[in-house]
Amino acid sequence: MASARLFSSGGESKGTVELPGALFDAPCNEHVVYEAVKTYLANQRQGTHSVKHRHDMKGGGAKPWRQKGTGRARAGSNISPLWVGGARAFGPVPRTYSARVPRSIRRAAIKGVLTQRARDEAVLVMESLDGQGTRTRDFAALLKKLGLGDRKTLVVTGAVHAETVRASRNIPGVQAVPATELSAYTLVSHDALVFTQDGLKALGEVFAS
Repeated sequence: MASARLFSSGGESKGTVELPGALFDAPCNEHVVYEAVKTYLANQRQGTHSVKHRHDMKGGGAKPWRQKGTGRARAGSNISPLWVGGARAFGPVPRTYSARVPRSIRRAAIKGVLTQRARDEAVLVMESLDGQGTRTRDFAALLKKLGLGDRKTLVVTGAVHAETVRASRNIPGVQAVPATELSAYTLVSHDALVFTQDGLKALGEVFAS
């Protein structure tokens, strides 16, 4: 059974706490994680890229010069992709990059990353974050007290904790999210995980099945 260090809201050590085996003692399949992360990143793309193709440009109706006798290469249009200022051949067009993987794959990826972080002893649990306020300085001091001052840290709460979000958003490498918004990408992109007890409970309710 995996376990993690438990801390009070002020950062004092309170011993250890057992982590749910359904979440922190699961198989870790690298390819499953890869598919989940790739799909997440693909769904973040806007796909609004575009260039001017020949049918988007005006001009090009008259031949720039006669075919023979000038000593220059043959040319039929001044909007040819070969010309400076001409159209783009085979350029990008607006498209959607949206993709999806089955829910079972997404959850397996999350469980796999959680298990690996627990094995790396990179999971901490806090009784709560109440009383920390919204000051970035105080929250940074708390992370330093927990030994996470120089690590990319993901703080997982039970619900949207507005004070924690405001206090953490100006700290480089630190992000606070509710358990319901957890994804394989956010887990992979952080070195250490800090759960509140409410966040750990909500995580089990959402992803343990």
